[in-house]
Amino acid sequence: MKFNTGSLPIGVREYSFVADAGTAGLDDRFTGDVAVLARVEKSPKMIELKATIRVPAKLVCDRCAREFEKEMNVKYRMIYFFHEHDTGGYPEEEITILPSENTVIDISDDVRQYSQLTIPLKVLCDKECKGLCRICGTDLNVNPCSCVESSTDPRWEQLNKLLKQK
Repeated sequence: MKFNTGSLPIGVREYSFVADAGTAGLDDRFTGDVAVLARVEKSPKMIELKATIRVPAKLVCDRCAREFEKEMNVKYRMIYFFHEHDTGGYPEEEITILPSENTVIDISDDVRQYSQLTIPLKVLCDKECKGLCRICGTDLNVNPCSCVESSTDPRWEQLNKLLKQK
């Protein structure tokens, strides 16, 4: 996933890349192909890249432990400057300085990092996932269980007695 900046004319160009998830350096949670649509705008001082990444992933729900597939989508922007003194006013995390001898921009590492960042900290198969019964382990999304949970934890009984004394 490379651009040759030396032969890139001033103006806007669109590129698309497709690579196998393993070839792109992604772990085994990602399946299938990584699809990248990149919009590149070159001006005399900089190159602005706006990319959209799509990659399917096989995840495990944190509530019900069910495996499911989901297409992960992420957009990012990176600005490549030819000279460091032109970088004012842009967020530091979106800026890269291109050395004068470098005529190639390789976005492979950015694609790998942004793809991995799309996986949420809490993975859910559905916002309304009911999870597993804490007593019998039944998947509550599939079947209700007949377990009766105590309304209060026995460790709090002494405090409950104090509250009732009031």
